[in-house]
Amino acid sequence: MAEKAVVDRRRAITLPADTDPLAVAAAMNPSMWSWAALRSRLTFQPAPACW
Repeated sequence: MAEKAVVDRRRAITLPADTDPLAVAAAMNPSMWSWAALRSRLTFQPAPACW
């Protein structure tokens, strides 16, 4: 991974200064793989409005 990367700021969040980057990476890696697997197999539709 890179120390610096080009990122669309609309898709980024600022983490608190005391956040452990290794813990965040450890949590996000399996989450993103799961999301990628779902996106490649399913077509998501917007949920209907409930109100």
